[in-house]
Amino acid sequence: MKRMLLLALIGLMLSGGCTSAQNGPILGFWNGRLAVPGASLRIEVVISEDGGALKGIFRSPDQSNRELALDSVMFSDAAFIFELGSLFLRYEGTLTATGDRIDGFFIQHGAHYPLSLVREQLEAQRPERPQTPQPPFPYRDEEVQFASGDPRYRLSGTLTHPEREAIAGVVLVAGSGRQDRNSEIDFHQPFAVWADFLARHGVAVLRYDERGVALSEGIHEHCTTFDLSDDALAARMFLNEQLGGRVPSGIMGHSEGGLISAIAASKDPTIDFIISLAGPGLHSLQILYDQTVDIAVASGLTQADAESQADSNRQLFEVAIQATDSADAAHRLQAALAEKVARNEGIDVPFEVINQQINNPWMRTFLGINPADYWSKVNCHVLALNGDKDLQVSGATNLRAIAFALRRNKNNRFMTKLLNGHNHLFQRTNTGRISEYGELTETVSEETLNAVAQWLNNLYQP
Repeated sequence: MKRMLLLALIGLMLSGGCTSAQNGPILGFWNGRLAVPGASLRIEVVISEDGGALKGIFRSPDQSNRELALDSVMFSDAAFIFELGSLFLRYEGTLTATGDRIDGFFIQHGAHYPLSLVREQLEAQRPERPQTPQPPFPYRDEEVQFASGDPRYRLSGTLTHPEREAIAGVVLVAGSGRQDRNSEIDFHQPFAVWADFLARHGVAVLRYDERGVALSEGIHEHCTTFDLSDDALAARMFLNEQLGGRVPSGIMGHSEGGLISAIAASKDPTIDFIISLAGPGLHSLQILYDQTVDIAVASGLTQADAESQADSNRQLFEVAIQATDSADAAHRLQAALAEKVARNEGIDVPFEVINQQINNPWMRTFLGINPADYWSKVNCHVLALNGDKDLQVSGATNLRAIAFALRRNKNNRFMTKLLNGHNHLFQRTNTGRISEYGELTETVSEETLNAVAQWLNNLYQP
């Protein structure tokens, strides 16, 4: 599912230039700590000047090492303002008389959070990630390219060959959002960890950058769940070719990737197995409703307020589902928001923000998907794992839905397991809060890794 992180940063460079006396007091490194529901994030802004015009970069090192160029920077009479349109972010502050602090507000999606910035560069700290694979490796990594589900685009990835003859091959499919081949989040690289672990257990692994991400061609913003499923099928076909068709092969998907694996297997009966990690079994509308409630409650809201928020979101989602195209969806969403205002139920988020979040090809498609339609057509071996502390895809209810759909198809070749004390990323946790993803040093628990390896070995170990 969509990772509910406040900041999703992409890498952009900052150019420098000459310095004017007017802008001088604001130039340099500024940082502060932003307190938002469920998280406390370090923020750094670097302001420079090029030909008299102010420029800047923005980053949140607790979430990513990437940098994002500011769209606009203004400094006049001690007033300091910057904007970042891709994140719907605006900062409004005032430089103090001493010139060493800026006091102001971080504004995003209509919410205002106090944020003071001090004149200091953050230390370049990379959090401890002991599971990230380090050479030398007892296997061989091969850089590969192959055709996507759309013949216009080629995907780039890494094929990991085990030291001995492979007992099976598996394609790794990431969850929603722009995902590279390592499915990196908060400096964790779960797919690199999976490839390393499975290769050491005799399994060949193909992981790849999604369309329009990193080295892969295409336009990611145009992709729907079904496009990504076509890419997973193309990746599995390529893996089979590379392995000479000698061993069984399947797909392992995380979160939305679990749904993608089911869609792929419902289309291609030659797939030998699928593995769903935190995959959905309930209708997408229910997934998002439960996700909204669980995250809001974990962030401190009452159950009643969380459900009210989820109900409001669901009303807008249902409006978008009824639309025939993007223009119709925009019209319907605007009308729905106007009705809310008339009933004194206005949402403190601009229409442009809501329209961009809901009225896009991926979201409008995803909202209409019932995973049971695809799980009920899967005939191959299935392993489904979910965590009981997962706030994004509720573990127990979705596992029950997956099992029910498989049994409806008289498929008894499956195993489901609810992992106690595991979050959406399969880290061991007491709370499951999203803010913990980057705080925890564990990338994937040994229990999760071993559960998958043992299941594959039981099926295919000679």
